[in-house]
Amino acid sequence: MTIEIIKNIKKAEEEAEQIKKKALNDSRQIVVQAKEDSGRLYEETIEKAEIKMRTLIMKAEKNARLEIEQKEKQINEECKNIKNEALKKVDCAVDIIMRRIIEPYGNS
Repeated sequence: MTIEIIKNIKKAEEEAEQIKKKALNDSRQIVVQAKEDSGRLYEETIEKAEIKMRTLIMKAEKNARLEIEQKEKQINEECKNIKNEALKKVDCAVDIIMRRIIEPYGNS
């Protein structure tokens, strides 16, 4: 009976050692897998961030172009109005100058 108990204890110790080795091996594999997963996740995150960044830049550029076009139209309209006002005053200025030149010398 004692031999059998010793055999059982020895068997239990061997099984415990195998379980311990398997657990150690499993934990190493888990660590390796976790490192691989974290690397992949990091790359995916970087890629997604770059895509989002490019999208945001494209939207910002598009908005900037639209704003520039609107400002150009507004500025062109203001220039046109200033030019038209100046042209209206040119006729008046010519009349004033002509009167100043002609009136002192009388009508010929």
